[in-house]
Amino acid sequence: RAFAELGMLGLTIPKEYGGLGLSSTAYARVFGTVSRIDPSLGVLVGVHCGLGSKAIVLFGSEEQKARYLPMLARGETLAAYALTEPQTGSDAQHIVSTARRNAADDGWLLNGEKLWIGNGHRAGVIATFAQTEVERRGTRTQRPTAFIIRPDMPGFEVVETIRKMGIRGSTQARLRYTDLQVPDDHVLGQVGKGFSVAVHVLNGGRLTLAAGCTGASKMVLGEMVRYAEQRVQFGSPIAAFEITQRKLASLAAETYAADAMLGLLAAAVDRADSDAALEAAIAKVFCSELIWRASDEMVQVAGGRGFVKPYPYERWLRDARINRI
Repeated sequence: RAFAELGMLGLTIPKEYGGLGLSSTAYARVFGTVSRIDPSLGVLVGVHCGLGSKAIVLFGSEEQKARYLPMLARGETLAAYALTEPQTGSDAQHIVSTARRNAADDGWLLNGEKLWIGNGHRAGVIATFAQTEVERRGTRTQRPTAFIIRPDMPGFEVVETIRKMGIRGSTQARLRYTDLQVPDDHVLGQVGKGFSVAVHVLNGGRLTLAAGCTGASKMVLGEMVRYAEQRVQFGSPIAAFEITQRKLASLAAETYAADAMLGLLAAAVDRADSDAALEAAIAKVFCSELIWRASDEMVQVAGGRGFVKPYPYERWLRDARINRI
């Protein structure tokens, strides 16, 4: 509720629907700051703004946008994005969930399971995907289609929530569809064109992840400097020793590179005529590797304190690991 009052749940939603309508560049900066404070809160905002709501912003009809975006911007409910399945990760083309026409021919029946779905147990609006039969070059074949679903649609079930190594302040859920009843006006984009929806939204998700990792790396680097300047061993602050200085210098250089990379990627995404899929993937890999190294070096510099509670350093390391997957 507090995030909604601040406008944090409407970052990527256009102003005409009650959001802030931030550019990708501005959104990246705000999201990076949230992630510095707590990555679990970053996940909540990122799934809501960068995936679930973003799918409707990019591919929703005018009726779908008018119906769902204002309530999402106000925080009346959360958005989620349900692509991953027990058998299939980011390979959107080969998901196994299916959607077939219902008996009345006025909607769809979805069957399948989705896994690791952020906000999935609380979201009131979920962008999801299932294989539909379409005609291509004179033959019938299976192609993904994107849908907007709600938990009040018959056939929707939250099977469980997941216990995790890190980002424990966010929740990921397993969802099950059993003849989930979805009306025709809840198809997101075009039937058989769901792969394009998934790819474009995931590009934005990779921008979000890169922004979060970059912001967190800045925070970890700053804390490492403060700790090294205060911790005295052998008569001097450990910041005076070259081995510590090398750690700080290397991370400072790589964080600067990540920040520059993020700025270029966000600017490319803001240009409607550009395809930033490759740059988004590169930034995702580089920045997620960086936050892992930064968190690991923070534990190393903190010594025994890096491995135990109540110091936050062991949690930073656990929280950072998910980004590389």
